[in-house]
Amino acid sequence: MKKRVYMSGSDNCKEGASKSSDDGVCEMNDMLQNMNMAVSVCANCGKENSSDNMNICNKCKQVKYCNAVCKKVHRKKHKKQCEEYVRLAAERAAELHDEKLFKQPLLL
Repeated sequence: MKKRVYMSGSDNCKEGASKSSDDGVCEMNDMLQNMNMAVSVCANCGKENSSDNMNICNKCKQVKYCNAVCKKVHRKKHKKQCEEYVRLAAERAAELHDEKLFKQPLLL
């Protein structure tokens, strides 16, 4: 198994020594990079597009569209899912922040 190093300043994973608490971060980065290389599909009309110039949802950044018209048409269907995703992401970010704070030593 390849070992990785999490570079805290640049958020990059490098081959080499491992820091076990950051292995999950490296694996997630690898998975996201692989997903970005895949062909994008418009959430409204289903057209495939391999270029990087697709429109994305400004709020959740998870849904892609081939143009502004598709984005506008699909907004009503996507709104509830979008708000739920943003809410869950904010909750998870707060949990991670709390975990990081509680791991720090107390300063007296």
